[in-house]
Amino acid sequence: VMEQSPSAVVVTDTAARIEYVNQRFSETSLYSPEESLGRKASILNSGLNPPELFENLWKTLLAGEVWRGEILNRRKDGSLFWEYEVISPIRDDTGRITHYAAMKEDVTLRKEYEERLLHQAHFDELTGLPNRLLARDRLNVALARAGRDGQKVAVMMLDLDGFKQINDTLGHAVGDALLGEIAARLKGVLREADTVARLGGDEFLI
Repeated sequence: VMEQSPSAVVVTDTAARIEYVNQRFSETSLYSPEESLGRKASILNSGLNPPELFENLWKTLLAGEVWRGEILNRRKDGSLFWEYEVISPIRDDTGRITHYAAMKEDVTLRKEYEERLLHQAHFDELTGLPNRLLARDRLNVALARAGRDGQKVAVMMLDLDGFKQINDTLGHAVGDALLGEIAARLKGVLREADTVARLGGDEFLI
């Protein structure tokens, strides 16, 4: 069952040394069984996960409980991939934990899709600037911070005169290129802490 499982399966001892991997693990990680057995499960560690994730993982496992979560791992070839993992303690007849078994599912495509949706919800596709929704959120945050610190917030609305004429005479492709250039120039003259957003059409908020 484990050999033909669509999920990657890894069994380690209590020191996280790998004692068994199935075929799916090798296909996903690009490590053969021979390259994996006897090595620590951390061979997949990307170094990009927060330390608290592993602290919580081991705290859960040492308490004899099942840990579930998403981890950003690294394949043998260096490429990154996301896995949803369920790690369970395995006990002997006396109840002592002797091994850990991990069922791992590659969720990279789902994570990338979620990130694209999140980006599309908050950023303007044409210019890459924050959209109206994110601009409103950032403005509220800036106002709250200013009110707390006794500071002020400068807000500027900007639009392009004659932009419709450009679209009508030179075409929308030229108009889109102009908007992209305007966005780049505005970002180029602002501080990193400032926000420039495209509200729609030729309207920008700074």
